[in-house]
Amino acid sequence: MTELRRQDVPLAQAAEEITYRLQHGGIFLTTCTKDGKPNTMTIGWGGVGCFFNKPMVFVPVRTSRYTFHLLNESGEFTLSVPLHDMKTQLAFAGTMSGRDVDKFIDHGLTATQSLGVAAPIIQECELHLECRVVASPALTPDVVVKPMVDRWYPDSDMHTLFFGEIIHCYYTK
Repeated sequence: MTELRRQDVPLAQAAEEITYRLQHGGIFLTTCTKDGKPNTMTIGWGGVGCFFNKPMVFVPVRTSRYTFHLLNESGEFTLSVPLHDMKTQLAFAGTMSGRDVDKFIDHGLTATQSLGVAAPIIQECELHLECRVVASPALTPDVVVKPMVDRWYPDSDMHTLFFGEIIHCYYTK
């Protein structure tokens, strides 16, 4: 396997790209099972900022998702941001459950070892964040305004916000 070259990137630069990609196609959130099997999903909501006086990302994950259980189990994840067209892979990762299918086999995704967390990065992407969960508050109907609950949660499948401290942020080549 070819070793990836990694180059640290300032968080402010990464934040701008992440925000853009969240609004234009999504990014990959990757976790893994206790025995190291990778799973990824597509996210289109989230953000980057400072919380607890540390660089953080926040990613909402519905409690029904397989990723939700893996995040609670491992407490770690990566974000892999494609800077080129990966619409087909993002669509597949966003519509299939890792409970039922291996999203890396025959779908143009390669799980590659990250630097500081167990969850892998996606080799085909160019920008990566490695994160450790520091908080995971649940969104509930009593803390979300009714119009948003009515629009986004008609089936009551609410999100939990996972706050991940950014351990590493880099480009790969």
